Amino acid sequence: MKRGLLIALALVFAAALLAGCSSGKLPDGFVEADVLKEAENAVALLSAGDYASVEELFSAEMKAALSADSLKSALGPQLEKLGAYDSVTSSAVAGGKDDKLGEYAVAVLVCKYKNGSATYTISIDADAKICGLYMK
Repeated sequence: MKRGLLIALALVFAAALLAGCSSGKLPDGFVEADVLKEAENAVALLSAGDYASVEELFSAEMKAALSADSLKSALGPQLEKLGAYDSVTSSAVAGGKDDKLGEYAVAVLVCKYKNGSATYTISIDADAKICGLYMK
């Protein structure tokens, strides 16, 4: 229980850090359609319970901070309550820059499930790896 709370807090902190550094405009080298495709793929894998495949999409820093098992512990219970994944109902893409991460893209996806909805904020680095993940 304590571990799951710590993981959730770490995810919130990472999302807040990335949001605080955001510039809004998508950086050069990023294509909006590609960013959305990467983010939608991650959501589909999470919704299917394939946490190991999501971990493979992580940057080295994310892999060091968050394993597939930790991701399952943090998000699994909420995803189970939401039920079957239906679709993305809205999306937005922006960009940001951070001294440590460099330039990155942020996709915000609002997704419909059988029993409710979830909003994902997924940050993607220049190597097309997930460098931030938050689900609300």
